[in-house]
Amino acid sequence: MVQVYKTSQDKKEIVKSFAATLLPRPMNQENEPGEFGIALEDLFGGSIPEGHDPGDEIMFNLKKLVEFVTTSMTATEKHRGSDHAVNLLKAAGVSEARETWAQGKRRGLNLELE
Repeated sequence: MVQVYKTSQDKKEIVKSFAATLLPRPMNQENEPGEFGIALEDLFGGSIPEGHDPGDEIMFNLKKLVEFVTTSMTATEKHRGSDHAVNLLKAAGVSEARETWAQGKRRGLNLELE
């Protein structure tokens, strides 16, 4: 699902401004919108790039979004996201190698058997 939220006019609440089901695609797509937009004001607040209207929207095509998600899923089916994230953090020097839960469990079992 794609869900877009923004602040209410009085800036006191968060309200849903858009929702659509991407996968699995709904059987009755007649009522489903083909695209949605997010206003520059909602993305940038008071820091809108010079020369742009705060009401201008960046449009997202749902059909193309479904195609992107579908091809991305098949490209990553052999990789765990958490493994990739850990490797990126290690490469950046932000994270140290740590014992995983499974490694600790095996180590504990080995100690008990000795």
